[in-house]
Amino acid sequence: MTKYKEYFDKMVSENKEAFNNFTKAHFEYSIDNDKNQERFNDEGEKVNKIIHEYEDKLCKHSEGAGF
Repeated sequence: MTKYKEYFDKMVSENKEAFNNFTKAHFEYSIDNDKNQERFNDEGEKVNKIIHEYEDKLCKHSEGAGF
């Protein structure tokens, strides 16, 4: 398995609750944008931080390997 796939799987499995919360918020937002905008943004911000954290880890690993 490639390194990026390992990091992705690890990110999703270790943060399952945050991704599930965002999925629910996204669904609710798609039904009523105005009512659910704040929750969608809050949950999205949490998931975005997680994604950036794992992106940084992967990039640091790649840079250390000489890529």
